[in-house]
Amino acid sequence: MRTLTRREFIRPVLGATAASAVSPWVSAMEAVVKRNEPVYLVKARERKEGLLRALEICGGLESLVGGKDVLIKANLCLARAPETGGTCDHVVLAALIERCFAHGAKTVTVADGSAVAMASVLKVNKVHEVAKRHRAAFVDLATDSFRLVKTRDPLLIDGFVLSERALRAEAFINLAKLKTHGVAGVTLSMKNLMGCVLGGGEEKTGAYHWHDYSDRKKMHTLGMQKALVDLNGLLHPHLNIVDGFLAQEGNAPFHGETVEMRTFIVGRDRVGVDATATRVMGFDPNHIGHICEAAKRGMGSMEPKIEGDRVETLQRRFRPSAVKTPHL
Repeated sequence: MRTLTRREFIRPVLGATAASAVSPWVSAMEAVVKRNEPVYLVKARERKEGLLRALEICGGLESLVGGKDVLIKANLCLARAPETGGTCDHVVLAALIERCFAHGAKTVTVADGSAVAMASVLKVNKVHEVAKRHRAAFVDLATDSFRLVKTRDPLLIDGFVLSERALRAEAFINLAKLKTHGVAGVTLSMKNLMGCVLGGGEEKTGAYHWHDYSDRKKMHTLGMQKALVDLNGLLHPHLNIVDGFLAQEGNAPFHGETVEMRTFIVGRDRVGVDATATRVMGFDPNHIGHICEAAKRGMGSMEPKIEGDRVETLQRRFRPSAVKTPHL
């Protein structure tokens, strides 16, 4: 079967949505980051215990989710089992869904756009079944609606084809993993938002090949660090959770090695969350381009106040990726 071009893909999916957009700028959502917004750091013996403690010390979810439609943006980047530490953890996801409903959420939707066919992902990570058991919906963003959004004052990329669902979410929870990355250095809450960009491809013969219509391809080919800053200027999660109970080091995300960290990093400021998570991994966030450049642009703080456990007590030197992530 012939692969669709990007133009052919976007036209039927965007339809009237793009044509009727009042403005190319995202104006419906305001960034929730405030200066000196704290980051909450928790180490725990059990997954559910750790997540719930982190949510408790950050003030709970009631003000965020009460009476609202909640979007949980999971990490389902590749066909990898949750036990690898590379994709969304079932226990963590179930606890988060339960907590959203307990605090009055009207609906909860779990969603992501994978870099590969979602059917292959769901064979090894059955998050759709976890969602259903806990009264939540599951959506493959690749089958959902998108629209082109222009970047204000771009560093590199002047626009992205983005998930309409993510752009309009009433309560947007960004549920990321703690991993190294062969291009970005680390993949945390900022990088997790790539799943909201039109994209996809296939993994074969030890390499990864983008589909022609993919809007993510340019992020890898033009420059990942600056591209991530541009993307994060358009999407504004209300809460970021980096699940590091099981993490990955080395040649992640394709061939990472599992690390048991038993750690959760939570906060509204995604720059602060990612800077803190990077330090927990034993790296200097000043050497991670998208984190420090986002801080320069006022998107968050590189030196947030830490509440809960201390970075120094949780820190472990991760082995960085030795090879470039094999996207072609």
